[in-house]
Amino acid sequence: MGGQNRKRNQLPSPSNLKASADWLRLEFAGKGRAKSALKQVNLCLDEISSYEHHFLLAKANCLGYLEKWDELANLLQCLITLYPRDPEVLCHHAQFHMAHGRWQKALQFLRSAEKGLELGESPPFVEGLYDEKIECLVGMNNLAVAKREAKRVLKKYPTFSIIRARIDSLESGTYQKPIPWA
Repeated sequence: MGGQNRKRNQLPSPSNLKASADWLRLEFAGKGRAKSALKQVNLCLDEISSYEHHFLLAKANCLGYLEKWDELANLLQCLITLYPRDPEVLCHHAQFHMAHGRWQKALQFLRSAEKGLELGESPPFVEGLYDEKIECLVGMNNLAVAKREAKRVLKKYPTFSIIRARIDSLESGTYQKPIPWA
């Protein structure tokens, strides 16, 4: 019987959120054990916090794809509050504004994201950021600035083929002005 009591009072794994929520209702609401309930809540929050950022960004991607603009705007506001200097969050904001044709606002977010880039950042992410930055400049009809920016980026990252193609299209006059899609 003693072993059974010990098993019954044992904390559920923090990764089992359903079992933890049930346990919390019993321990805190049923028995008033706030100290052990708080410990379990903190363990569960620690467990999910490492995933939260990725899932929120994935949700932002899905909302943008589904063109649920109001919901996306609310989520982006939440994300910028939680992660104000995160380059991925800032790029999501930029993409939201690009979708609506607000090139200047998007460019502001991209410049902030660029400042937050770290060494070892994923090269496709970095190239995408710079490509969007150039696209915003083209959207604003700042072709000379777009060309200078593309050359500056290519000097720093000579393997960026998308940026090289941007330079070619700007120099040949075959570039296409971006069209808002929202």
